[in-house]
Amino acid sequence: MRFLALLKKELREALPWIILAAFILAFCGTLYIASNMHRFRDFNISSPRSTIRMDYFGKELTLRDIGSLLVYTSCGLGLVLAVRQFLVPAFQKTWAFTIHRSISRIAILLAKFSVAIIALALSCGIIWTLFYWYATKPGMNPVPPRQRIFGEGWILITLGLVVYFGAVLSALSTARWVSTKMFGLAFATVGTFLLLTLRASLTLCLVTIIISLVILVSQIIHTFLNREF
Repeated sequence: MRFLALLKKELREALPWIILAAFILAFCGTLYIASNMHRFRDFNISSPRSTIRMDYFGKELTLRDIGSLLVYTSCGLGLVLAVRQFLVPAFQKTWAFTIHRSISRIAILLAKFSVAIIALALSCGIIWTLFYWYATKPGMNPVPPRQRIFGEGWILITLGLVVYFGAVLSALSTARWVSTKMFGLAFATVGTFLLLTLRASLTLCLVTIIISLVILVSQIIHTFLNREF
């Protein structure tokens, strides 16, 4: 029961950021899709150039514009949640009150991590799924996006989780800001940048993300369980 109460508290505090991220993604993504639909309806399908443009429509829809928006939104939300959950209590000096409740430190971490996952799924995952569903409806696009595009979108959303855990590790570190305190965030940022630029396969991306998450989460648990607040 105490875990559920803590989970509800964390969700309530994260709700404004969840709504903001969902609004940004939905509003900007809708504008882009609407402009693309209008452009392709007016395109002359008989011209050679139009065929090329339509062949790449699926990629343009998700990876160039909405894909970039998805990365910025998910990573931005992950960073904001990490600051709200771990840095703000340090500044407000409320950690002592939180960890001395009749609930284990692991349960506290689990509640915060669960909220981060729920937040990304609600604000980015649902909106992305609706965009993909709309784009694949019959008659909506000359060349409907492939199923691979849907998986790529969720990979981009998961990068927000990597940034979240990297920021959490930096927030919990007791080192100085000018030394190794920024390791977690730097590790997540560099890993995210490499995945976005190297054009790796979905399998390699997923394996890399899982390894990154294991490294970051294990370090967070060790730091949180042994830190004096």
